[in-house]
Order: sequence, then structure tokens, then C-alpha cells
Amino acid sequence: MLNDLFYIGSCDQFGTISGLRLGRLDTEHVPWDEINAAWGQCTLLLATLMKLLEFRSAKCNLYPMGSYSRISAVHDDSNKFELFCSDAAFTRMISRFNNAQKLFLECLEEYQMYAEIQFQGSLIMPYKISGHKISGFSITLDINHKDSWTRALRFMLQILKTLLVWCVKEK
Repeated sequence: MLNDLFYIGSCDQFGTISGLRLGRLDTEHVPWDEINAAWGQCTLLLATLMKLLEFRSAKCNLYPMGSYSRISAVHDDSNKFELFCSDAAFTRMISRFNNAQKLFLECLEEYQMYAEIQFQGSLIMPYKISGHKISGFSITLDINHKDSWTRALRFMLQILKTLLVWCVKEK
């Protein structure tokens, strides 16, 4: 059921969740509304997986709120970073958006390590998270390196898909 609700796949060079593309390329301009909705689905999925394994992050709090999802560091819950952006507010919001993406990746890595312990070595992840990078590709959006960001997001979705499949199978 969760696999149907959060269907993770791909469309050309983009990773998708529930049919929504996550990322941007110079050759294909994905609207922020779609990216924001995809981030909302990612946030809801990770929050759902965390609840499924009764896991509470020591680093981050997730606030799945559709296209306006947010995340905060546990030690600074009053400062919620936006997992959404827009063309109109890009210059003003990019730093907060990138901080949100980094926090999300930290939370995902923390959950991944917890799941690996729970599944006693039977869980094999497709990509390695290291800091704010997945297999060497940065999760932060740099206007001059959209392809790297898009690839990191695609890898992040594959990690989420792997965790989703294993959690559903084991629970």
C-alpha cells in the first residue's frame, strides 16, 4: 500500500515520486510547484517510514505540510527551514532551501543507519550519503550545477525507495 502511495520512479533524467519530478536542468525547466510538491511527498514518506520503525531523529524534526513542508534541527525547533522555493523568491530563499535539503539528507542518513541495524545487515543501500553529498553529488542547488543537484535528488529518491521496500517487507 505505501509503495502505491509513494511510487518512486524516473522520467528521463529526473527521479520522481508520485509522478512529480524532483530537480531541474538547463534543458528542462521543472516548475517550482512540482518540485515543492515532490519535496512534500519526500517529507511525508520519510516521516511515515520513521513512524513505521518507531524511530525519532536526534538531529531533525520533519513537518510534512504538502508543498510547503519544513524541517528544523532538534536543538533549534523554532527555526524551521523551507523545503520549497519559487522563482520570485529564489535569491532570498535559496540559502534556507539548501539548509533544509542538507538537514533532510542528515535525517535520511540517520534513519538509514538505524534501519541497517534493525535489518541486521540485510539492507543494502544503492548509494552512499556523506555529509551533504550522495555518491559525490551535492544535495544543494547551485544555479550553475543543476545537473549535479538533479542527480543527487534522483539518488536520494532511490535511497528512499530502498528503505520503503525493506520497511514494508519487514513490517
